[in-house]
Amino acid sequence: SSGINAEYGGVENEQAWDKHIVQFGNNFATSKELKALVRAGVPHKYRSSFWKACINRITAECRGKDQPNFYKHLLARTDPTDHNDIFTKQIELDLMRTLPNNCLFNSTTATGVDKGQ
Repeated sequence: SSGINAEYGGVENEQAWDKHIVQFGNNFATSKELKALVRAGVPHKYRSSFWKACINRITAECRGKDQPNFYKHLLARTDPTDHNDIFTKQIELDLMRTLPNNCLFNSTTATGVDKGQ
């Protein structure tokens, strides 16, 4: 056990993340320690690098030699008029949770959320 038992966003949690980053860099390989860190909360200063590393890891196989235009391929598979799909709904929820203080994304009727639709 990693012994991480900190409040979301607490100083102990941030120190545990600092230690993990010093030891492993941005190599967020799956481990019990990383799982405990994530469950305790990802500090704001590491969110963008952690998110990018997660996305790169998940999509690495798809972005390989077989599909160099992965993003274009995904766009071609979507229906831009379908606003009821599970992915669209999840993105809208995530925008509001991630950017609650941004007036463009702080409610379902906000300008940024509306433009995304």
